[in-house]
Amino acid sequence: MTQIIPVLYQFSWIITLPLTVTVWSWHTLWVIPLALVWHWLSFSLTGHMIISHQQKSRWIPDIILKTCFFINCYISPSLWAGYHIQHHKHTDTVSDPQSRDHLGLKPLIATYDPELCDLRTYVRSEKNYINHFFTRYYWLGVIMAVTVATTTPVWSGLLWLVPGSIAFNIALLSAWYTHKNSEPLSDMPAVMNVLFSGESRYHAQHHADWNHCEPVTKLMLQS
Repeated sequence: MTQIIPVLYQFSWIITLPLTVTVWSWHTLWVIPLALVWHWLSFSLTGHMIISHQQKSRWIPDIILKTCFFINCYISPSLWAGYHIQHHKHTDTVSDPQSRDHLGLKPLIATYDPELCDLRTYVRSEKNYINHFFTRYYWLGVIMAVTVATTTPVWSGLLWLVPGSIAFNIALLSAWYTHKNSEPLSDMPAVMNVLFSGESRYHAQHHADWNHCEPVTKLMLQS
Protein backbone atom coordinates (compact mmCIF):
# COMPACT_ATOMS: atom_id res chain seq x y z
CA MET A 1 0.00 0.00 0.00
CA THR A 2 1.37 3.38 -0.98
CA GLN A 3 2.39 5.52 1.97
CA ILE A 4 3.62 9.06 2.44
CA ILE A 5 7.26 9.03 3.46
CA PRO A 6 7.53 10.50 6.95
CA VAL A 7 8.98 13.79 5.77
CA LEU A 8 8.08 16.49 8.24
CA TYR A 9 9.67 19.13 6.08
CA GLN A 10 6.92 18.51 3.58
CA PHE A 11 4.76 20.27 6.16
CA SER A 12 7.44 22.60 7.46
CA TRP A 13 5.84 25.55 5.71
CA ILE A 14 3.43 25.57 8.66
CA ILE A 15 6.44 26.73 10.66
CA THR A 16 8.44 28.56 8.03
CA LEU A 17 5.74 30.39 6.08
CA PRO A 18 4.67 32.67 8.98
CA LEU A 19 8.35 33.32 9.68
CA THR A 20 8.97 34.13 6.03
CA VAL A 21 5.97 36.45 5.74
CA THR A 22 6.83 38.20 9.01
CA VAL A 23 10.47 38.98 8.27
CA TRP A 24 10.55 38.95 4.47
CA SER A 25 11.93 42.09 2.87
CA TRP A 26 14.60 43.10 0.41
CA HIS A 27 17.36 42.49 2.97
CA THR A 28 16.32 38.84 3.47
CA LEU A 29 16.49 37.90 -0.21
CA TRP A 30 19.81 36.21 0.57
CA VAL A 31 17.70 33.27 1.76
CA ILE A 32 17.08 32.32 -1.89
CA PRO A 33 20.73 31.72 -2.89
CA LEU A 34 21.26 30.09 0.51
CA ALA A 35 18.49 27.61 -0.37
CA LEU A 36 20.44 26.70 -3.52
CA VAL A 37 23.52 26.07 -1.38
CA TRP A 38 21.47 23.90 1.01
CA HIS A 39 20.10 21.98 -1.98
CA TRP A 40 23.52 21.35 -3.45
CA LEU A 41 25.10 20.41 -0.11
CA SER A 42 22.26 18.32 1.35
CA PHE A 43 20.78 16.68 -1.73
CA SER A 44 22.99 16.92 -4.83
CA LEU A 45 26.21 16.15 -2.97
CA THR A 46 25.09 14.18 0.09
CA GLY A 47 21.76 12.59 -0.80
CA HIS A 48 22.64 11.78 -4.38
CA MET A 49 26.36 11.18 -4.68
CA ILE A 50 27.39 10.17 -1.15
CA ILE A 51 24.32 8.33 0.17
CA SER A 52 22.88 6.86 -3.03
CA HIS A 53 26.10 6.30 -4.97
CA GLN A 54 28.40 5.60 -2.00
CA GLN A 55 31.04 8.22 -2.70
CA LYS A 56 33.21 9.89 -0.06
CA SER A 57 33.69 13.56 0.70
CA ARG A 58 37.27 14.72 0.65
CA TRP A 59 36.85 17.62 3.05
CA ILE A 60 33.68 17.31 5.12
CA PRO A 61 33.01 14.37 7.51
CA ASP A 62 30.09 12.13 6.55
CA ILE A 63 28.36 12.67 9.89
CA ILE A 64 28.08 16.41 9.21
CA LEU A 65 26.85 15.98 5.64
CA LYS A 66 24.32 13.28 6.53
CA THR A 67 23.05 15.33 9.46
CA CYS A 68 22.50 18.25 7.06
CA PHE A 69 20.64 15.87 4.77
CA PHE A 70 18.48 14.48 7.57
CA ILE A 71 17.47 17.80 9.13
CA ASN A 72 16.37 19.10 5.73
CA CYS A 73 14.17 16.17 4.73
CA TYR A 74 13.80 13.72 7.66
CA ILE A 75 14.26 10.70 5.41
CA SER A 76 16.41 7.76 6.49
CA PRO A 77 19.58 7.76 4.33
CA SER A 78 19.18 4.03 3.66
CA LEU A 79 15.59 4.51 2.51
CA TRP A 80 16.65 7.36 0.24
CA ALA A 81 19.40 5.19 -1.30
CA GLY A 82 17.13 2.20 -1.87
CA TYR A 83 14.53 4.41 -3.46
CA HIS A 84 16.90 6.32 -5.75
CA ILE A 85 18.76 3.26 -7.05
CA GLN A 86 15.45 1.97 -8.39
CA HIS A 87 15.35 5.13 -10.49
CA HIS A 88 18.61 4.07 -12.13
CA LYS A 89 17.71 0.40 -12.47
CA HIS A 90 14.24 1.03 -13.91
CA THR A 91 14.52 4.49 -15.45
CA ASP A 92 11.23 5.87 -16.77
CA THR A 93 9.28 2.66 -16.30
CA VAL A 94 6.38 1.86 -13.97
CA SER A 95 9.01 0.67 -11.45
CA ASP A 96 10.76 4.05 -11.42
CA PRO A 97 9.72 5.89 -8.22
CA GLN A 98 10.72 9.24 -9.75
CA SER A 99 8.94 8.92 -13.10
CA ARG A 100 6.55 11.77 -13.81
CA ASP A 101 5.38 9.99 -16.98
CA HIS A 102 4.04 7.07 -14.94
CA LEU A 103 3.44 8.58 -11.49
CA GLY A 104 2.35 12.10 -12.35
CA LEU A 105 2.61 14.45 -9.39
CA LYS A 106 3.22 11.74 -6.78
CA PRO A 107 7.02 12.25 -6.64
CA LEU A 108 6.41 15.90 -5.77
CA ILE A 109 4.55 14.96 -2.58
CA ALA A 110 7.06 12.28 -1.57
CA THR A 111 4.83 9.25 -1.95
CA TYR A 112 6.55 6.00 -1.09
CA ASP A 113 5.64 2.55 -2.36
CA PRO A 114 7.60 -0.09 -0.38
CA GLU A 115 7.63 -2.35 -3.43
CA LEU A 116 9.69 0.25 -5.30
CA CYS A 117 12.50 0.29 -2.74
CA ASP A 118 15.58 -1.73 -3.72
CA LEU A 119 16.00 -4.00 -0.71
CA ARG A 120 19.57 -5.01 -1.55
CA THR A 121 20.66 -1.36 -1.65
CA TYR A 122 18.80 -0.64 1.58
CA VAL A 123 20.50 -3.51 3.42
CA ARG A 124 23.92 -2.56 2.06
CA SER A 125 23.36 1.05 3.06
CA GLU A 126 22.41 0.00 6.59
CA LYS A 127 25.90 -1.47 7.03
CA ASN A 128 27.18 2.08 7.20
CA TYR A 129 27.01 2.99 10.90
CA ILE A 130 25.94 6.59 10.25
CA ASN A 131 23.08 5.50 7.99
CA HIS A 132 22.07 2.88 10.53
CA PHE A 133 22.13 5.47 13.32
CA PHE A 134 19.57 7.64 11.50
CA THR A 135 17.39 4.59 10.90
CA ARG A 136 17.58 3.20 14.43
CA TYR A 137 17.11 6.55 16.16
CA TYR A 138 14.85 8.03 13.51
CA TRP A 139 12.11 9.39 15.76
CA LEU A 140 14.58 10.67 18.34
CA GLY A 141 16.28 12.63 15.58
CA VAL A 142 12.94 13.95 14.36
CA ILE A 143 11.88 15.06 17.86
CA MET A 144 15.21 16.78 18.49
CA ALA A 145 15.16 18.57 15.13
CA VAL A 146 11.54 19.68 15.54
CA THR A 147 12.30 20.93 19.05
CA VAL A 148 15.19 23.01 17.75
CA ALA A 149 13.09 24.20 14.80
CA THR A 150 10.23 25.42 16.97
CA THR A 151 12.43 27.16 19.53
CA THR A 152 15.00 28.64 17.19
CA PRO A 153 15.47 32.41 16.98
CA VAL A 154 14.48 34.25 13.80
CA TRP A 155 18.01 34.57 12.42
CA SER A 156 18.57 30.83 12.82
CA GLY A 157 15.28 30.13 11.08
CA LEU A 158 16.39 32.19 8.12
CA LEU A 159 19.68 30.32 7.99
CA TRP A 160 18.13 26.85 8.26
CA LEU A 161 14.35 26.45 8.35
CA VAL A 162 13.30 28.59 5.41
CA PRO A 163 16.16 27.73 3.01
CA GLY A 164 16.01 24.09 4.17
CA SER A 165 12.34 23.86 3.25
CA ILE A 166 12.96 25.49 -0.11
CA ALA A 167 15.97 23.22 -0.73
CA PHE A 168 14.01 20.03 -0.15
CA ASN A 169 11.23 21.12 -2.48
CA ILE A 170 13.85 21.98 -5.11
CA ALA A 171 15.22 18.45 -4.69
CA LEU A 172 11.78 16.94 -5.26
CA LEU A 173 11.18 19.19 -8.24
CA SER A 174 14.56 18.36 -9.79
CA ALA A 175 13.96 14.61 -9.45
CA TRP A 176 10.56 15.06 -11.09
CA TYR A 177 11.56 17.56 -13.78
CA THR A 178 14.79 16.05 -15.16
CA HIS A 179 12.99 13.35 -17.18
CA LYS A 180 10.33 13.79 -19.84
CA ASN A 181 8.79 11.41 -22.36
CA SER A 182 10.84 8.55 -20.89
CA GLU A 183 14.18 10.29 -21.52
CA PRO A 184 16.60 12.18 -19.24
CA LEU A 185 16.62 15.83 -20.28
CA SER A 186 20.00 16.74 -21.76
CA ASP A 187 19.13 20.39 -22.34
CA MET A 188 17.31 22.64 -19.88
CA PRO A 189 16.55 26.35 -19.57
CA ALA A 190 19.36 28.30 -17.90
CA VAL A 191 17.16 29.07 -14.90
CA MET A 192 16.68 25.33 -14.26
CA ASN A 193 20.42 24.71 -14.52
CA VAL A 194 20.93 27.30 -11.79
CA LEU A 195 17.96 26.22 -9.68
CA PHE A 196 18.90 22.53 -9.60
CA SER A 197 22.59 23.25 -8.90
CA GLY A 198 24.13 19.89 -9.79
CA GLU A 199 21.04 17.97 -10.94
CA SER A 200 20.53 19.90 -14.15
CA ARG A 201 21.94 19.21 -17.62
CA TYR A 202 24.52 16.88 -16.11
CA HIS A 203 21.73 14.54 -15.07
CA ALA A 204 21.50 12.89 -18.50
CA GLN A 205 25.26 12.32 -18.51
CA HIS A 206 25.01 10.93 -15.02
CA HIS A 207 22.60 8.28 -16.26
CA ALA A 208 25.01 7.30 -19.02
CA ASP A 209 27.99 7.34 -16.67
CA TRP A 210 27.49 8.70 -13.17
CA ASN A 211 31.13 9.85 -13.05
CA HIS A 212 30.05 12.68 -15.33
CA CYS A 213 28.66 14.61 -12.42
CA GLU A 214 28.61 18.34 -11.88
CA PRO A 215 32.25 19.59 -11.84
CA VAL A 216 32.17 21.21 -8.38
CA THR A 217 30.51 18.13 -6.92
CA LYS A 218 33.07 15.86 -8.60
CA LEU A 219 35.87 17.93 -7.04
CA MET A 220 34.40 17.25 -3.60
CA LEU A 221 34.39 13.50 -4.07
CA GLN A 222 36.85 10.67 -4.24
CA SER A 223 36.30 7.02 -5.08
